[in-house]
Amino acid sequence: MSQEVPYSYEFENYLLKPSERLLLKGGENINLKGKDFDVLVCLVKKYGRLVSKTSLDSEVWQGTNAETEARVVTSIAKIRKVLEDDAKNPRFIETVTGYGYRFVAKVNTVSAPETGKSQPIDSSLSLPMTPKTESFQVESHKFVPMFLGTSCVDERDNWTVKENEWAKYHEFTTAVGRFCLLPFGVGTWHLIETVDFSTLTDLAIWRRRTYHNIIEGEHLISVHAVELSSSKSNQTLELWKDVFGNPGYVLSLYELKMPLWKTSEEIETALKLLACPTPLHCEELSEIEREETISLERSFFQNGFPSNDIEQYGLTGCELGYASWAGVSYYQTIGRRSRLVSQLVEFEIVVQATWWFCHCLKEKCLANSADTKAALAHDMQSLIIQYGKIKSIGPKEQTAQRTMREAILKTSRLEQLVEDTLELYNRL
Repeated sequence: MSQEVPYSYEFENYLLKPSERLLLKGGENINLKGKDFDVLVCLVKKYGRLVSKTSLDSEVWQGTNAETEARVVTSIAKIRKVLEDDAKNPRFIETVTGYGYRFVAKVNTVSAPETGKSQPIDSSLSLPMTPKTESFQVESHKFVPMFLGTSCVDERDNWTVKENEWAKYHEFTTAVGRFCLLPFGVGTWHLIETVDFSTLTDLAIWRRRTYHNIIEGEHLISVHAVELSSSKSNQTLELWKDVFGNPGYVLSLYELKMPLWKTSEEIETALKLLACPTPLHCEELSEIEREETISLERSFFQNGFPSNDIEQYGLTGCELGYASWAGVSYYQTIGRRSRLVSQLVEFEIVVQATWWFCHCLKEKCLANSADTKAALAHDMQSLIIQYGKIKSIGPKEQTAQRTMREAILKTSRLEQLVEDTLELYNRL
């Protein structure tokens, strides 16, 4: 039976040995224990990458209570004290205000202690938080639609014009993600994060918590939304004041980067659960309920996961994905980077903005005020044009893209929503 190769990490004159739970400075042991040691390991293994507080909390504490902010901040303070690091001028741990932390010192990894050889960590690589046999890794893409109107573009010069196969939009980039504003005034926040988990249950817990933070305005996108909201927008969009600047909902795309599972059947089950993790949500973040949900997760791998509302897409032998009402998953089965990943992201940016725009229009039609029809005439025309672009088939559309587009449209119920909205409008 082969033995796992222990990894150690060198930075400046420190040596971090996770398997032995040792932090050495110049060969002398430094007192850093418990969860504080685990937090440092997480940051060092993700050298150069931004790690959110919720991600640290999920990986180190497994979400055992609601004290995420306090315990992460306290732990970081203890680590800085041990490393003699200055938060205002960091050599090791950089704070990204309101979001998380980044380990900024150069790190070498020692993968074979018997040879003593070390090599630099490539910060562009997605390194597993634990040995590959104990964790999996996903690249998380969150899509959050928001109504801001188009006037905000007129008053700022730091927007970039972008165009994909389905829409032209203005892009505003921030430290936490980008906001892609479509011509009808609704945009989609696109947030990317690479995260590692030991179970799909832990991912579902993390997903639920981060969704709550976004919807309740506790995420930095709400701060940026206020900054982007122009006085002109507030004055001219009286009709949309009830939704203006508020996150509509959150939808996730998870690209499986490092599978924990071995067989194709297991990976398919994992992808289905990534697309629809709601059965693994824990109402309470107690350890007992978490273990019960993990048992349910195991049963899905043993007996199969019922997938009546999940649509498969991709190209057999090359890439595989699933779409559901709750989300989307994707896995590249061969080594090269697929163009479908960027197409997935761009398509979801447009679909989610269009879906929220249509939903808001439907609510206005249901209100059925005397002047609703005239006030919505231009918006309804914009919806029809945009939906037509989403439905159109490009002359060079390949099988993987076609199946992706069809799966997302079917599970999003966008077609039915558009039809219902148009019917309500015509009855006004």
